Amino acid sequence: MRKLIIYACVMFMLLIVGQGGFSFSQTESMSNNYRWSLLKWEVANLPDKWVYKVKQLVPWYNITFSDKDDLQRFFDVSTEISRVKALNVGGIADRGIVSATGMADTERLDEMISLQTRLKPRIEESLETHVSEALEKEGLESNLGILWPPVDVALERPPSLLVISPRNIIRRQQSLLLRPNIIISQRDKLEKRITSEENLSALVIDIGGIATYPSIVAPTHGLRESLVIIVHEWLHQYWFFKPLGRNYWLDDNTTILNESAADMIADEMGGHIFRNIVGLDVDVSDHESDITDQSGFVFPDEMRATRLEVEQLLKQGRVQDAELYMEQRRRLFVDQGYQIRKLNQAYFAFHGTYAGTPASISPIKEELQFFRSSTYDIGDFVRQLAQFSNYAEFKEHIVMMSNYENAEEVGD
Repeated sequence: MRKLIIYACVMFMLLIVGQGGFSFSQTESMSNNYRWSLLKWEVANLPDKWVYKVKQLVPWYNITFSDKDDLQRFFDVSTEISRVKALNVGGIADRGIVSATGMADTERLDEMISLQTRLKPRIEESLETHVSEALEKEGLESNLGILWPPVDVALERPPSLLVISPRNIIRRQQSLLLRPNIIISQRDKLEKRITSEENLSALVIDIGGIATYPSIVAPTHGLRESLVIIVHEWLHQYWFFKPLGRNYWLDDNTTILNESAADMIADEMGGHIFRNIVGLDVDVSDHESDITDQSGFVFPDEMRATRLEVEQLLKQGRVQDAELYMEQRRRLFVDQGYQIRKLNQAYFAFHGTYAGTPASISPIKEELQFFRSSTYDIGDFVRQLAQFSNYAEFKEHIVMMSNYENAEEVGD
């Protein structure tokens, strides 16, 4: 049974990242030295949990675990590991800068990685249990009474993503998985080569998670965000067995519908699970509610204005003007504290896939909120949405709902 789930989800992953069939494009050739292998990762990762399960059966293998405390401890350590590794890349830790604890960062890194490794299997199991229980409460079990597919997660750095867009229009033309440890200079070199030789916009970007099986989730964003990502990736796996997920790559809007719905529900459910674990909640309002700084700069508004202006320039055929404008805006964002390495068509093609982000101009976020208001609970939303084969069907349903509500208001 487990093998069947794994194979099905692997096929899903191949569909998600391998659009365009089995053709070997010039872009793929250029990025070949950096490519990430799903097969190699599966072979290396899958035995780990079985080894952990066997160890648990051994009487002398006993790790004391406090669910709430160790969960928070693990994510604090994981965030710190990420910070120290970033210093290593910059060469700072290699020069032996001493931290407040009196140890060089390199020594602290070894100590923290050791702690992370010891905690990781139990943390993964705990998160899987919390998320599974929440999904089951929403009635998302299969007709056989089991959660399908079972929640399975690997807490580690996901692969990076190479996003390709045409230069004259913002569209996610291709996505390729790359190794997560590619340094900035290598990313820049690859992106520039693709632009100069293929006349395409390219961006190598880090992602928070990916729906392999187990799902790969970066633990460096904290407990709440990790829960959100786990739910997000599970929804993709769940919908893969339904019309919505099977048609993920049918057209741009159907892709946006998949991603935006997963984002919306994962944020809602992830907040609930987080509150149940730690006994408190954080602000779960839209990401667009960023606090305005003293200068009056509002990032979501500025980013959306940038996207709209770029769209106009591209429609006029002014590609170079659009690219010059995006670079000017990128520098403005950096000056305001938003560390955007590259702002180009590929950036908007990727972030625009998520209708709730400032880089998107899609109406799908509002349509999903309208649809959510008509459902009883999260489970009802997830099951109903799963039956739409594409965005056109969903849009038709939204229009019908809106017309019905307007007719009722007139009748009243």
